[in-house]
Amino acid sequence: VVAFFAAVVAPVVAAVVAAVVAAVVAPVVAAVVAAVVAAVVAVVAVVAPVVAAVVAAVVAAVVAAVVAVVAVVVAVVAAVVAAVVVAAVVAAVVAAVVAVVAAVVADVVVAVVAAVVATAPVEACPHSGMPHFFRDTVNVIETRLAVKLRRPLD
Repeated sequence: VVAFFAAVVAPVVAAVVAAVVAAVVAPVVAAVVAAVVAAVVAVVAVVAPVVAAVVAAVVAAVVAAVVAVVAVVVAVVAAVVAAVVVAAVVAAVVAAVVAVVAAVVADVVVAVVAAVVATAPVEACPHSGMPHFFRDTVNVIETRLAVKLRRPLD
């Protein structure tokens, strides 16, 4: 019986199973695999442009932010440079005005002193030999210093 099953029935059962698998299971598996592959391709076809658009938007936003930061830095540097230049120009103008004013004041002081000296009495002090104008000026300075120092004159 076993030999009969091994010789006759087993090959028939194997042939029937193979035929059923080839006729029914293989096309179903192939259809399922084809459907899954098609679905994956469809999802990739839909998702890929979205991912590409999102990546492009993110890259554009990052580039725009970097450009904006660079623009702010350039504006700040330009403002600082402008402020330094303005400060240098103002300092130069102030220095020139001070120099002119100092020169004019010095000329006026020299002229006033020369006029005072020219109009001062010429007679000399018998003790110091200085003209009276200078002697009087020295006396006033000495008196003020003595009052400030609170000591008697020598």
